[in-house]
Amino acid sequence: MFTIEITYFLMPDGLSSFSSWYKDVMEAVRQQDGFISMVCNTVDLHPTVTLSFSSEEKLDKWASTEKHDELFAKIEAYFVKPVAVKFL
Repeated sequence: MFTIEITYFLMPDGLSSFSSWYKDVMEAVRQQDGFISMVCNTVDLHPTVTLSFSSEEKLDKWASTEKHDELFAKIEAYFVKPVAVKFL
């Protein structure tokens, strides 16, 4: 299993739309080959998503899809600084 933790640093408008965006991401990612789980926690107003795939290769495949890029662009518009990614 391959797991990453992504912390988002968002403007207030991004925080208010995060829940809806997260639902869209969940709908898309759970259909991907190798998907295991995705969980969101909010710490100090910074949503953190923990995403697990069966392998790094499967996660990379998802990250290279047009749908991933489209969804990322929607939330990226609200960044106050880049995401922090931690490999678990």
